[in-house]
Amino acid sequence: MSQKDEKLLRDLLDKYTKLFLAFAIKNGAPYDDAEDIVMDAVWSFYDSDHFGKLSDRETKILMARIIKNKCIDRYRKYKTEEELTIWEDIGELVGIKASSKYDPEKQVIAEDNYHRIRNVIENLKPTWRDVAVMYFLEERTYTEISEALGVSEEVCRARVSRARKFLEDELKEFRSG
Repeated sequence: MSQKDEKLLRDLLDKYTKLFLAFAIKNGAPYDDAEDIVMDAVWSFYDSDHFGKLSDRETKILMARIIKNKCIDRYRKYKTEEELTIWEDIGELVGIKASSKYDPEKQVIAEDNYHRIRNVIENLKPTWRDVAVMYFLEERTYTEISEALGVSEEVCRARVSRARKFLEDELKEFRSG
């Protein structure tokens, strides 16, 4: 790194670090991750062809775009991991009923959990319940579900997403433990 580049980089950080941190946090990044996102964005900007060639205004605009994209990437990464964990946990809970046949106490608890989960599923809006049962329990594809219900795949995906969110909220108690 040349002295000129080092000075430009230092000036960028001195001028805009607080602004960039606030922007990252506003875009959903937790404070601890916001610092990493900003530094990652600064290095991405530094490695680009635009470093040192843009006005202050253009630099802020480009950095805001880079930071926003990094925040989206972070959200997608952790959201996917969280969803997988949630549905694995719920799948285990539904499977409890079959695995606890011989311990009466476990069987009573499992039976209670099973009925509570089933009740939550039954209380879904009918349009969400249909796709949730087909997608999560019957493991059908979006194409199969959309054909069965006579709706587009986009509508099917949206309904699955809404059902997933509702179930996550309603079944939070099963996740802590």
